[in-house]
Amino acid sequence: MQITVAVEPDANNRTLRVEADGDTMFASSEVALSDDENKRLYTLEFKNLTAGNYTLRAEVLSAKSVVAMAEQELLVAGH
Repeated sequence: MQITVAVEPDANNRTLRVEADGDTMFASSEVALSDDENKRLYTLEFKNLTAGNYTLRAEVLSAKSVVAMAEQELLVAGH
């Protein structure tokens, strides 16, 4: 599953962390944010998520704290 997150460019933003938190599985991925002021979209991929309900969480981190966070419920269907 590919997830695209929009992040407003800011010199304080350092890392984008995306988590898929489910009943039986947890996955997370981090990407360093670009200094390119035109880059706003970041795509991450989670492979092999099992079927079930997940809370999808995206956090933008500065060097010291969480700057912004968004959550969304997600249903992964089986094959």
